[in-house]
Amino acid sequence: PASPRPATTGSAVLQAVPEAGDVISEAIRSVFVDKKAEAAMKAFFPGTLSSAAVDHKVRRVLYPRGFTPQNTLFATSTCPDEVNSRTGELVDTLKERWGENFLLGGLGGVPFTGKAGFSAYAHHVPATGKLFVLFAPHVGIE
Repeated sequence: PASPRPATTGSAVLQAVPEAGDVISEAIRSVFVDKKAEAAMKAFFPGTLSSAAVDHKVRRVLYPRGFTPQNTLFATSTCPDEVNSRTGELVDTLKERWGENFLLGGLGGVPFTGKAGFSAYAHHVPATGKLFVLFAPHVGIE
């Protein structure tokens, strides 16, 4: 019998074990990161997770609770620094999964929108929908 084609096998593995994609992503990412900054991050913030790993953990917790991209409005309250909006980083990764991103903004991750902003956010949530807010300051490591 012929063996499966590698692309087909790889796709099947990623569908069966989504975390395998995290391992591959981390292996690729490790080629491009600053080695000293990565070592400092691991030393001072042990247990740090990649954006993809956080995405998978969030999905595993929220999907069984009825959160779906169709009934959930994703919002972010993250520091406006450009590192938080890069492709593949946490906000981008979660936006890819959940769709639209309602910006609550704020230095250090604190939302600047106040009562009016949260009210506007709540009015954009689908009927009988759910809210998902990412509150995330960031730490710079040199």
